[in-house]
Amino acid sequence: MEPGDDDPTPGTTLAGARWPVLVAAALGALVALIQLRHGVLQILDTGSYVSGVQAIRDGHPYTSTIAPSFSNFDVIEFLDRGGRLPFVDFPVGYITLAGPFSFVLGARRALAFVTVLATAAGRGGRRRAWRPEA
Repeated sequence: MEPGDDDPTPGTTLAGARWPVLVAAALGALVALIQLRHGVLQILDTGSYVSGVQAIRDGHPYTSTIAPSFSNFDVIEFLDRGGRLPFVDFPVGYITLAGPFSFVLGARRALAFVTVLATAAGRGGRRRAWRPEA
């Protein structure tokens, strides 16, 4: 290993330096599980995401059965499309990840599950310490 290549801080081991990050990830996941034990919160954004996940589960991916107030679709377009609009108001990554889990967990629990995974992954990632140029 070359000097300066991710070597641990002198006096510590890699395992010793990593355990606080793993504990933080586990605590973050535990807090998320407790907060989401009844599913995701009921707000406008959540309703759109739940509708998008349900659409994936029902075989109509990337559509929604609700039209958010800030949508560019009017009532006539909504009715002309059979009550389904394209899921265009939010990024589709969240529903794409939660969609497959909804077959087993249901839409709300699938969204909560993906949120817990993202919380744990966000705290468990490896970060390289910044070192000034010599």
